[in-house]
Amino acid sequence: MRLNADQAASVHHDGHLLVVACPGSGKTRVLVERAARLRRDTPSAPIALVTFTREAAREIRGRLAQALPALDGVRVATFHAFALQQLMTAGGIRICSPADQLSLMRRAWLEICSRTTFSSFQATVESLSCGVSPADVDLEQVSAYDRYLELLLEFSEVRITEPCS
Repeated sequence: MRLNADQAASVHHDGHLLVVACPGSGKTRVLVERAARLRRDTPSAPIALVTFTREAAREIRGRLAQALPALDGVRVATFHAFALQQLMTAGGIRICSPADQLSLMRRAWLEICSRTTFSSFQATVESLSCGVSPADVDLEQVSAYDRYLELLLEFSEVRITEPCS
C-alpha cells in the first residue's frame, strides 16, 4: 500500500509533528513509517508516539515490532500514561492507585474504628467524598475519614529528587 501525498509529507517532515485525521485514514501507518524513517536517519534519536487509547498504542507497538529490528529508544503510550511517567520521573510524584487507596483506607479504619465494619467505613468514605455532610455521619467514621485523607496526602506528597534549576 502506497502513501498518499499528505501521508508521505508527514512521514518525511523534519521536526516535531502532530498527526490528526479521521478514523481509517492511515494515521497508524503514517506514524509507523515515520518512526521507521526517523530510526534509519538518526538511529539514536528518542522517538515518542502518543495516542488517545490503549488499543491504538498496542496496535502501533505491534506494527513497529514488524517494521523495526529493535524498539530501543521508541516510546509508545497513551497521553495519560506518558504524562504520568513524565510526572513521576521529573518530580518524584507518587500517584495513589486504587489498591493504594484501599490499603490506606483500611489502615485508617484499623487505627480509628472500633465499632464499624470495614465495608460500612468504605461506604462512608464514598458518601463523604461525594459531599455528604460530616454532621450526618458517625463521629468515629468522620475521624477515620479525616485520618484517611491525611494518609492520602502523606502518600501522594511531592518529593523533589533533584534541586530545581
